[in-house]
Amino acid sequence: MESITRSTEDESNSPTRSEDRIQELEQRTRNLEGQVETLRQRLEEAEGSPESRWTPEQVADYLNISERTLDRIIDRGHLNPLWVGKQRRFTPEAIEAYIREHCTSKGIG
Repeated sequence: MESITRSTEDESNSPTRSEDRIQELEQRTRNLEGQVETLRQRLEEAEGSPESRWTPEQVADYLNISERTLDRIIDRGHLNPLWVGKQRRFTPEAIEAYIREHCTSKGIG
């Protein structure tokens, strides 16, 4: 009986069996990585990528105004930030909409 147990253990620990298991795990890992990437892309499409969110400083620089002026624009409700934790961020689309609606050739109004 002991020889049967040993031969079964030897088969399960054989290099071929281990290599097959490693290949299987590597394939499952690649599949999961692909699923994660797909979900990440869907999330970015739904929310816009983090790189496309601007800080208040970036918006003020882009509009060539001070951050205090930007605060007043926000306080008036003309430009609404996204809140990421306690930090404000702005999408380029929101900034462009603000420019279309509130800016003239004479300046920001």
